[in-house]
Amino acid sequence: NSEFGALIKEIKVFTGIRIYSHESAEMLELAGRNVIAGLLGKFDEVNSLEMEDFEIILNDDRKMARKRNLDFQLRLFRRLPLSYRDKYKRSDIGTENDRRSQLIVDFISGMTDDYALHLFQVLNGIKIK
Repeated sequence: NSEFGALIKEIKVFTGIRIYSHESAEMLELAGRNVIAGLLGKFDEVNSLEMEDFEIILNDDRKMARKRNLDFQLRLFRRLPLSYRDKYKRSDIGTENDRRSQLIVDFISGMTDDYALHLFQVLNGIKIK
């Protein structure tokens, strides 16, 4: 109810009309949404593995991964920083599936915009590093 509150309301209206609804901002938001959805989709190949197969890639067992045709999932999983993988191994909160999903969401949400776009392009064959 202060004069600053009224000013903040005016700023919100102005930015909603003039900034966040501008075509360039909307195009960036649409692209960003597709990047995030695309990354989640790719990492779902790791998230949806049976526990036995997930243990193979979690332990970086390359021989077994090759034997069980998990080469792509192993390479994908190795994109996650070691600190994330170690945190997963130490965690016992929630179900195993919840922890695995959280691992992937934490990784993607912690990415910079540039890194997310770069990884999305690489994983979709748009760009080669």
